[in-house]
Amino acid sequence: MSKEFDKRVDDFFRTYQDRGMKKWQGFMLSDFTSKADKIDKERAKVYEKRSR
Repeated sequence: MSKEFDKRVDDFFRTYQDRGMKKWQGFMLSDFTSKADKIDKERAKVYEKRSR
């Protein structure tokens, strides 16, 4: 059984084509946009000086 498994693994990696960063792009994009939105909201806050 071990030899059969090794053969399957070897066959898989022989024909496997990694998509590189494309597979992570959606994940990174959603994280980046949510963080950017949070930063934009923080920057949009208006603080008024209190009068004494």
